[in-house]
Amino acid sequence: MGSASNAWNPKVGMHDGPKYTAVLDTLERDIRNGTLVPGDRLPPQRHIADHFGVTISTITKAITEAARRGLVHTTPGSGTFIAPGLPEVPDAGHFIEMGINLVPQALCEDHLRSALRELTGTGNVADTLGYRGYRLTPGSSGHQFTAWLAAQGYPLDAGTRLTCNGTQQGLLAAMRTLSKPGDAVICEGVTYTGILRIIGQLGLVAHGVDMDREGALPDALERALKESGAKLIVLTPTAQNPTGATMSDARRAAVAALARRYDAMVIEDAVTAPVSGVEPSSITRFAPDHCIYLTGASKSVAPGVRFGVMRVPDRLAAAIEVALTTTNWMGPAYFAELADLLARSGRMDEIVALYRADASARQELARRYLGGPPPTAIAYHYWHGLTEPNSADSVVMEAAGSNIHLSSASSFTCPNYAPPNALRLCLGAEPDLAVLEDGLRRLTGLLANSRPLAAPVI
Repeated sequence: MGSASNAWNPKVGMHDGPKYTAVLDTLERDIRNGTLVPGDRLPPQRHIADHFGVTISTITKAITEAARRGLVHTTPGSGTFIAPGLPEVPDAGHFIEMGINLVPQALCEDHLRSALRELTGTGNVADTLGYRGYRLTPGSSGHQFTAWLAAQGYPLDAGTRLTCNGTQQGLLAAMRTLSKPGDAVICEGVTYTGILRIIGQLGLVAHGVDMDREGALPDALERALKESGAKLIVLTPTAQNPTGATMSDARRAAVAALARRYDAMVIEDAVTAPVSGVEPSSITRFAPDHCIYLTGASKSVAPGVRFGVMRVPDRLAAAIEVALTTTNWMGPAYFAELADLLARSGRMDEIVALYRADASARQELARRYLGGPPPTAIAYHYWHGLTEPNSADSVVMEAAGSNIHLSSASSFTCPNYAPPNALRLCLGAEPDLAVLEDGLRRLTGLLANSRPLAAPVI
């Protein structure tokens, strides 16, 4: 028999999905593990909201869905109680991962295995494991990989080049250098969660702008520059995560012109560019003194290869180098050596070709099941807009009940921006194409029968 106690203070962990699903998942976990038993009364919604750091409307949404699942029942005037008779977890088939944006590194396992063996067997231990600074110079670790990128047409042949332990560290260092708490930062209205997390950690204010299939709209950017007074813009112009939007040369030139006109800095995240199949272009080419350019190996080699490279204006190099050193005392050594080996041996060309062909095939598979326009770039993420009565958040919850993990637009949306009714599907996390196709088939059936969350009555 449960108690009438209001004492429910669950441990709150990291969660990438919509905020209400974090509450819902935690509630279901504590019911299934016996922390909460039938008859227990939940604390007032304000208490739960404060505990999770969310709004009351978020708690209302979570409890509404919990009631729909048969986990709780609400009595007007008395509160919300754990329902008797725990619902069984349905046999939903094997788990399919479409929520984590990864390249299927098994595709190039032979290339990676032979390179790792060669590096371990013949590499210089001092070069591979010794101290490394962040400044990139001819002959230093990472220079050959950077030269390979520059030869493809990416803007890494001028300015100061700095290495980083993955582009996320580079983003953090650049944003920390170019802002102070309370500053506005302009980005796409729907953007990469890593950017949103940095904005939150640094105490900045995200100002999301409208987008089309080419990414951020110049008129919206200019309006945001005027209204917010922001001096920092963070964009992903090629195969943008999560939407896949890719800027034309004309759009990149327009963004560069705005940066010059308003004396703003653009951080150009190009980690998805090498596999995109898009003719190399950049905002940086049009306004090198107003841009920082980042790319790396995690989306073109393997997620664990934490090597990135930044092109920064000379005047900012020292400050950004200090910020990099503050977050990690030394630059990448082992992964820089690995990236160099892949570049000089020709393996890098073969790996990128494999990923491009595979990602393109997976995109076509997704289009076959879900429809939609042709993608503007090759990528392992796929953006799918929904129409009523389908609701992206509801679909994510129903998909989870069917053992399919994916994400809704609300996971990527700036606080000032209304989430579009859309899903991001990650097509590379499942190495086996047959498993991915099974997931797409199951998702298509779910979409055909999906129903929106019931309106809250609490």
